[in-house]
Amino acid sequence: MTWLLKECVDECMPLVAPLVTSRINTLLTEGRLPCAIKVAVIKPRFKSLTVTMELSTATGLSLTYFSSKLLQKVVMKQLDDHYKATI
Repeated sequence: MTWLLKECVDECMPLVAPLVTSRINTLLTEGRLPCAIKVAVIKPRFKSLTVTMELSTATGLSLTYFSSKLLQKVVMKQLDDHYKATI
């Protein structure tokens, strides 16, 4: 099944990448984000599945949209490149 997913990604990437790039550049140029990108769902993730699962033993798991994570990586890369260029 993994080979099928990889094959689909390899074939679709040249079609999807320009659209995603254009959308991210538009968001960064305008300097505003859609509300949907700003939303995250925080769910507790327990260290062990025991009968007494207490919230004090849980860590937070943030479920954000793929587009939000992708935008975050793009901005971090741009900041990192700028930082390295100015040093």
